[in-house]
Amino acid sequence: MGTSKRPKAAAPAKVTTIVSKRAAKKGPRRKVASKARAAALVGRLEENAAADAAARRPDRRFRADGLFEAIEEIAAAAPARRKNLPGTRTNKGKRRVEEEEAERLEAVLAHPAFVADPLGAVLQHLNATLPPAAPAEPARRKKKR
Repeated sequence: MGTSKRPKAAAPAKVTTIVSKRAAKKGPRRKVASKARAAALVGRLEENAAADAAARRPDRRFRADGLFEAIEEIAAAAPARRKNLPGTRTNKGKRRVEEEEAERLEAVLAHPAFVADPLGAVLQHLNATLPPAAPAEPARRKKKR
């Protein structure tokens, strides 16, 4: 038998795109312009974020002229919110709140004023802690039409 000639596998053809000289020049310029626009946008976003953070930050400078004004300002300022207070969303937080309330109740029940006159102690506490009631306005009759 003779040797058979098999056709050789053809090499894959290169895939090329037809690009004009003008388009070849524009491509890199477009990429550079796009990157510049993106960099400018990122810069503006960072500036805005920094300005927003500065606006949210409280002014910590001492603004009162004298000591008495400073004391009044501190007294008038709202108390800072304490972190890490027990929450009531988790079971652990609920147990902690329950324990604190139980301790308070024990302290109230052991107080001498409460032992002597429970109702009077509660009324005295409410009068001391609640603001005075606003005077009630007299009820007005509606006009008939």
